[in-house]
Amino acid sequence: MQMKHSGEFECSPEHLWPFLEDPEKLKLWMKDVLEDHASKGGPIGLGSFFSMKFKHGGKTQHYRGEILIYDRPKHLGLKMKGGDFQHETDMFIDFKLKDLGGRTRLDYVESVDSAGPLSQLVSPVVKLFNKMQLKGFFKTLRTLVEEKEDALIGSSTS
Repeated sequence: MQMKHSGEFECSPEHLWPFLEDPEKLKLWMKDVLEDHASKGGPIGLGSFFSMKFKHGGKTQHYRGEILIYDRPKHLGLKMKGGDFQHETDMFIDFKLKDLGGRTRLDYVESVDSAGPLSQLVSPVVKLFNKMQLKGFFKTLRTLVEEKEDALIGSSTS
């Protein structure tokens, strides 16, 4: 199953990037993220490992992940494995940022490979729910980055 979503933000890619890689900023707009921890100390980057907990449908799902693509502030690719089904779910999440000259286009692609007959049966419902949830996440992200960008611009002109 694959989901795609794109949005344009009134800020630079450099301003938007921390909302993708900083666990505390990520939790501000991806409301179902309960925890996001680097597996080892040190800076986030290519080859970094992490663990996450999500809240979906009243259940907590645990994932282990690795950063496969890290081209700051243009491209972030993550591989994750885990979930709460009888069979583990493999996910690849891809964030691509494009500088539009004062604005940024964010393209999000999520590819999910879940084993088992139940996952195939509920896939269309899950996809619809996730798409609606993702739209809400992007709306919250837009509010966060554009308010902060406006505050920065306002303070530099005073």
